[in-house]
Amino acid sequence: MDDTDCGQLSMEFFKSKYTLMHPLSKETNFSNGIKATSYFFNEHAKELFPESAFDSFHTDGSDLAICLHSIRDAAEVIVLLSSIEYNLPDFKGCIILSTDNRLSEQTINVEEYLKTSAVPVKILEQKENATVVDIKNTMAANVDNNWLLFIEPGMHFIKDPLAAIKTTIEELGVNFINLPIVNNENGSISSLGGALLANQNDNNTYLVSGSYFDFKPGVEFTEVNIQSPFLSDYLFSSSCVVNRKAFLQEGGFSNSSKNGLDDVELSFRIYKKGIKIGNVNDFVLGETKVSTNVPNPVRSDKDNSFNNQEIQNAIPGNITGNITYSEDIKEEIKGERQKKRIALIVDIKEWAFHNIAKNIETHLSDKYDFTIYFQADFKGDKWLDLFAVLYHEKFDMILCFWRLVLKQIFSYENKEYLINKFGISQEHYEQFLNETVLLTGVYDHLFLKPAEIKNNFDIFSNHVDGYFVSSHKLKKIYDQIEGYIKPYTVIQDGVDIENFKRKENMTFSDSSSPLVVGWAGNSKWGMQEDGIDHKGFDTIIKPAVAELIKEGYNITLVYADRHEPKTRIPKSQMNDFYNKLDVYICASDIEGTPNPVLESMACGIGIITTDVGIVKEVFGKEQRKFILEDRTKDCLKSKLITLINDKSILLKLAKENRIRISTWSWKSKCEKFENLFQYYFHKKDNKKLHFKKFPYETNIITEEINLASTGQKEVNLSIFNKIVQIEARESIGLQEELTYWKQNFTNTKNWYLKEYEVLPLWFKRLGHIIKVFQGHRKLRSLLPKSQNHK
Repeated sequence: MDDTDCGQLSMEFFKSKYTLMHPLSKETNFSNGIKATSYFFNEHAKELFPESAFDSFHTDGSDLAICLHSIRDAAEVIVLLSSIEYNLPDFKGCIILSTDNRLSEQTINVEEYLKTSAVPVKILEQKENATVVDIKNTMAANVDNNWLLFIEPGMHFIKDPLAAIKTTIEELGVNFINLPIVNNENGSISSLGGALLANQNDNNTYLVSGSYFDFKPGVEFTEVNIQSPFLSDYLFSSSCVVNRKAFLQEGGFSNSSKNGLDDVELSFRIYKKGIKIGNVNDFVLGETKVSTNVPNPVRSDKDNSFNNQEIQNAIPGNITGNITYSEDIKEEIKGERQKKRIALIVDIKEWAFHNIAKNIETHLSDKYDFTIYFQADFKGDKWLDLFAVLYHEKFDMILCFWRLVLKQIFSYENKEYLINKFGISQEHYEQFLNETVLLTGVYDHLFLKPAEIKNNFDIFSNHVDGYFVSSHKLKKIYDQIEGYIKPYTVIQDGVDIENFKRKENMTFSDSSSPLVVGWAGNSKWGMQEDGIDHKGFDTIIKPAVAELIKEGYNITLVYADRHEPKTRIPKSQMNDFYNKLDVYICASDIEGTPNPVLESMACGIGIITTDVGIVKEVFGKEQRKFILEDRTKDCLKSKLITLINDKSILLKLAKENRIRISTWSWKSKCEKFENLFQYYFHKKDNKKLHFKKFPYETNIITEEINLASTGQKEVNLSIFNKIVQIEARESIGLQEELTYWKQNFTNTKNWYLKEYEVLPLWFKRLGHIIKVFQGHRKLRSLLPKSQNHK
């Protein structure tokens, strides 16, 4: 047998974004001898399950054990546990971990983390030289759950799998099920379905295995729509669900086969008994590193062949097979590789976005050449000069941390400015934009009203090649916005655990001392737009503490408010600020990532907070008890009273927070940025990026003006205002910010007025007059209705 791939279906098997076709369709085209047949069933058949031979499966996971055979890397295990905490918050089953050394550093780190987690975990200690097969079989023999889910180190859940597993069991009536796997590094499919393959060559029969999916470069799991679970005859041991009794009855995995071929051997045994394998049709598992025992794709090579006595005895002839390992495609490079050049666009020096950019540069500069640009350096008449600089520098990628900057890049005013001042034609700039990867991030919950979503449609359909969000909560929101491309990943903010840490000899207040609570930020953030106290400092935190003091409780509040100059604290002194506190309070309503919460956790103090941003992702089981059920003064008072009455809780929260925050270092978060960059460079190399039109108008502005000019509605100038109310007011000093954005607003407003020939504010009435002079409306439309109809 030659080195050609086996076990793959032609891509003609997929239609319209690779939707799986009916297996008897004439458009279906199989290769390597694979055939398909249809499977018919009645949807009510699953009602027979209480009396059937199959064990029921519950969507709370109460009859499921998730089994991981190795704690080789504590960080990988913690990622898995975190994915279960977030994606399966009501999981009632158990997680079984295995180690051959309970005292190893990796195992100790995992056990420390488990003290902070509500996930039910058992650790089984195995013999030092136990094989993976031994461990999996031992797990099956020593748990009581009806169902087992075997996964490999490095895997984690990208969504709740339980409903999809239940559907596969009930619709197909199976005891063995494959779960497809997504490669998180490039969005490709590592595993999907499976087939046993028998091929003859040189009087030998090679028994191999493979996935149904044709792993074409550039095809991502989001492009594949499999409408229902399906049957096959091969079980992937690396990502499968098995009925425990059926698995043990069939003898489990066998040590008689060569390493990496236990699933081939088991699949062949149950194949001989007429047992079929179910395949979940939803992508629920991800892996950062492609597992070495996932056949992806199948290769046949005599030099890698094996002899399995059981298989030899089962089929006439000399039966051999091959180890089927997946391999990362390595780029052949002659000479030294030139680093890709990436521009990072931030608002102002030394604040949130600049902090992220500096950390990216620190941790990834060995792989990429970064240049950081500040919007605040391009003020007044030069506010569009930045986009000419980017054009001349010809970066490989541009990351705009504030997404509304992209509106300026793609604006008609920028087009005219580039032509008139720099002689850069529309065609050349459009070519530049399409030769450059453009990315952005979403760090907040702004612009989520229907009109605002529509107003930003241009950003998320034309301007960017992709984007990330700063929390899973934001990902759920943006995944569901129709017409927007979906966010590629979640990249939470990290924390500098070297600069934010508990100081030696610092203690919490004792029973006779006041409980010291604190807050830091800009109390007036966003209030100039809508009058709402988004930070909750003036309407929740201060009144709650004041009332508790009036009621006789021993409590004091210290704070650092950028709106009050006398309370401002330099960033270099914030570690001292946090260390003086017993509790940090966050009462925000729309934060993406409340960074003071992360910094406070690193400093080993307790937190009381609203359910914003990443708090449920980073908090442990004890700290979660201090998430406010309601964003109210009274709810905050109740939590504070609990801590005032029992200050021993502070020690528990402090210990738990230091453990949980240890995995949120900037180094670990920048690994996600590296994956982001690699993914979109991969898409570019495979010509998978969409065409970006330049310039590009905002549809909602046109619609608002048209409706207003015909008298159907008042134009909402707040839509215009928000385009320039950029979040830099979080970063820029108040006076500098006022000057900068006043000019920015004037320029942008003039652009709209010039582009659409409209007048401001009294738009409705003057719009009528304009339309009369233009001949688009009759003069009588200006008269009151009573006179109009005479």
